[in-house]
Amino acid sequence: MDWNKDGEKLNEPREGKRYTLVAEVKTPFGPPILCYCVHLEVFSGIIGRISQFSDILLDSTSNIQTHPYQLIFGDLNTLGHSIARLSPKFCRDRYRILSLGITESEWWDKNLFDWHLKDGEINLKLQSGGFKIFKSLFSLKNDCCLKEKELSIVTTLSGFPIDVLKSARNPGFYDPWSCTNDITIHNPNYFGLFKAKLDWTLLRGFDVVNRWIGNHDYNASDHKYLMVDIKFDDLQDMVDGKDKEIWEKRRIYWKNKTQENKKSGGIKNWVNFIGIISVGLVGLGILRLMKK
Repeated sequence: MDWNKDGEKLNEPREGKRYTLVAEVKTPFGPPILCYCVHLEVFSGIIGRISQFSDILLDSTSNIQTHPYQLIFGDLNTLGHSIARLSPKFCRDRYRILSLGITESEWWDKNLFDWHLKDGEINLKLQSGGFKIFKSLFSLKNDCCLKEKELSIVTTLSGFPIDVLKSARNPGFYDPWSCTNDITIHNPNYFGLFKAKLDWTLLRGFDVVNRWIGNHDYNASDHKYLMVDIKFDDLQDMVDGKDKEIWEKRRIYWKNKTQENKKSGGIKNWVNFIGIISVGLVGLGILRLMKK
């Protein structure tokens, strides 16, 4: 987003760029905590927002040895779904179509947060654009490099630059809220048709003791608030390499706890199916080009 160029057109004249605040917070209860305060770009799309967020994950990963306990809290503006897909302001890339059938927060959870740092040097889920069929067609092996021609096709297909595919790997964060049930904004400006989970409490090295969601009447803000009561994990478990195992168990636990694994209705499944078929046809066309 070029604010100097496009800010006036959006009736939001600004200068500069968005920044993420990061600080080391010392507490009397345990080691220092590395905390990130995030507000991602709203006038973008999935590609732009995840590209921004990949810088945070890269910084987080570089500090794990000195700061294993980390938090990423903030408004990720995961709003690229529902009627927002029709807006040239809020959905500015191909995923306004390619993510049909799921919300943007679900798309992030499945394709960004579900790829652990130890799963490979490149996030294959992002590389495939969120579709398993492309993950098979363009199998990016972690121990080899792509030819320049292949790399061009892959990045064009997914829309993510190769540096983002390398940076956008989850070093162990999980969110104890449902992507679909724990809505933090329900905008009345669109006849109540638009709602989304924009806000996240991403935790690494902590267990959730309790949690709260509030401001249901939206009197204090246009967002609901999320609050978590947490305790430190055993540092020895993290040092012994059990961090991925703990992370996987917690993701499963909170999906079950928030009923996120509950199957959606038929209409949503049909829309998702149509989206997959459409993208599959594009994939077959690309395969033919590669064979020539």
